[in-house]
Amino acid sequence: METLKWAPPEAPSCKIGAAQYALSLPSLLLTSIAYALVHWTTLDYKGVSLAASISLWISILMLSLYVLKAKKFEETWNALRSESLSHIFSNLKIALPLAAMAGLMPNSEVTTSLIAMCVNTEAVAYMFAYGLSAAASTRVSNELGVGNPD
Repeated sequence: METLKWAPPEAPSCKIGAAQYALSLPSLLLTSIAYALVHWTTLDYKGVSLAASISLWISILMLSLYVLKAKKFEETWNALRSESLSHIFSNLKIALPLAAMAGLMPNSEVTTSLIAMCVNTEAVAYMFAYGLSAAASTRVSNELGVGNPD
């Protein structure tokens, strides 16, 4: 095919792997779970957030099973170690007292909503730098994969 001759080296592959299935299946289930929780239970709009949480947990379980059972990860993933979870506790030492302080303040609803606004603003501020670094990393990886280290 002549059109593929001029495709750039960073063009994505059309091959769908098990990881893509593990991520797309919960996304497809999200719609039906949300519909069921909203219309067939008394949860109403709260069912949507519960459905999103259920969908994310299904994604985590499916990806965990994929990493544990796939042959290509046999040498890179041996078992879950405490070293991989060590950073969670250092983050919790900061996050839990902050959440407790925000909840104990006189106007806790305003305080927690302000904290959420600050976190979201920070995430938006770092999004450009994160996207630029991801694009640069992908470009460098593609050039190294093609054999152009210059």
